[in-house]
Amino acid sequence: MIRLDGLTITHGQVVAVDHLDATFDAGTVFALVGGDGAGKSTLLRTLARPQGRRLPGITCPAQLTQARIGYQSAGSGVWPNMSVRENLEFVAATHGFTRTQAATRTTELLEATDLAGAADRVGAHLSGGMRQKLGVAMAMFHRPDLLLLDELTTGVDPDSRKVVQRLIREAAQDGACVVVSTTYLDEAEGADQVLLLDGGRLLASGTAGQVIALTPGSLWARPASPGQAPDPDPRVWQRGHTQHEWTPAGPSAPKGAASGAPRVLNGAEAAHVDLELSTIAFLLAEKSGDADASGTGGKDENADAAAKGRTRKPATLARRATADGNEPEGAPPGQDRGARQPIVRANGVVKTFGGLTALDGVDLEVRPGQVVGLVGGNGAGKSTLIRLLLGLDRPDRGTVELLGGAPTRRARSTVGYVPQALGMYSALTVLENMQFMHSVFAGRHKADLAALVPEGIDPDTAVGDLPLGARRRLAVACALSHDPQLLVLDEPTSGMDSLSRAHLWKELRRSAARGVGILVTTHYPQEAAQCDVLVRLEAGQVVST
Repeated sequence: MIRLDGLTITHGQVVAVDHLDATFDAGTVFALVGGDGAGKSTLLRTLARPQGRRLPGITCPAQLTQARIGYQSAGSGVWPNMSVRENLEFVAATHGFTRTQAATRTTELLEATDLAGAADRVGAHLSGGMRQKLGVAMAMFHRPDLLLLDELTTGVDPDSRKVVQRLIREAAQDGACVVVSTTYLDEAEGADQVLLLDGGRLLASGTAGQVIALTPGSLWARPASPGQAPDPDPRVWQRGHTQHEWTPAGPSAPKGAASGAPRVLNGAEAAHVDLELSTIAFLLAEKSGDADASGTGGKDENADAAAKGRTRKPATLARRATADGNEPEGAPPGQDRGARQPIVRANGVVKTFGGLTALDGVDLEVRPGQVVGLVGGNGAGKSTLIRLLLGLDRPDRGTVELLGGAPTRRARSTVGYVPQALGMYSALTVLENMQFMHSVFAGRHKADLAALVPEGIDPDTAVGDLPLGARRRLAVACALSHDPQLLVLDEPTSGMDSLSRAHLWKELRRSAARGVGILVTTHYPQEAAQCDVLVRLEAGQVVST
């Protein structure tokens, strides 16, 4: 249906898509995989616009007019002041459906998306999963020949994701060419074709099995030791209870390949490679293209930073103590980090809003050094529970304790929090955001904040100019700048590529090994496997722990 021959797209001096060759066929589902800045959204927007499809390097059939294309942006495209039914009826009118045709198709899609019970609810009051399902229904309402969907399931619960995947497959079975961008590798494995992009360049393409077969270098695995601090080598990471290592092609020597040094993970065996591990290997191989002959991987970030007059240190969640090993002066009272008493605890918590019971008898606790995952569908009560744990709202019944007492403002000064919206100021620079966040905790020890800026991020860049993945890394660095005892993260890796997720989780593991308690919400199965304890909420109740 569509052929790309050396397609290049630039925005000023930035090359968003770099000499891309690809063919998109009818009746096929294509998954564009990669992190922020990979070129996924740029490619989808280009194919969605008439002037974009006329760019050199794009060949489209003449019958592929704008009326035969369905497009859903990353923001779902739902009108917030209209009901679910009105959103669908409006789309029907724009495509010239008769009233009878519109009613039939609307009813069909309401049933297919499980939105029939919410047909009269306005868009602004829908959960994230509902909005995305409605967005897909709107994009495919007119049964397009080309269906373009951008990050449609980011931050969406697993049940809603299954519905969306079913709709995508049905559209392809009806003959549509479906092109989907995603950072969920399990979704990409279900596509007919996978295109792995990085920095606008195509690293690999084919079926999921073909991409896995092309994996560069070697992947190794061994069981992780409980409580073990992560290895600092960038080619070593942990997923669930397994440590993984990537080594480049040739001698297995990530450190000093020329000298034949042994692998970092002693006793590791060849890993069973899935698409996530394969994409990490591709991204590591791409980055190691700048490596020196020693094979240590990548350029010397500290040397680059020193050239700019700054000494860089890896941002960690480790607690900084005074020279004599005691707590910093001015620290609020609370649990000794070596103690095993819970940092935060909810006991029999109930919270209602009018006639809606958001939480019903919920118990949860996070201990020092423990990573607790909070999972559940959109509307399960996760955000409400976090607000109660942080003392931003009060339970109707039950108790919440933070550091053994009420979650007061003083107790909250020992908490680092990263909301899903990140809570940073786009007009301020990276360093200004960090300085502002740290100033909230004035009176505690001071930190060399410039040294805590994550590697690869310019401290003088406005936060609004950073890609989402970089903003997420910065948000975590801001949350750890005051040395928290508890870190709360709401969907911390949404939109990040597999390698960035692995590196962020390495930082979280390093922090947990030094005593920080971590509470994280996620919809990503591989991320849930990283947690020591998993608490699942459904309709405000804990259904499994």
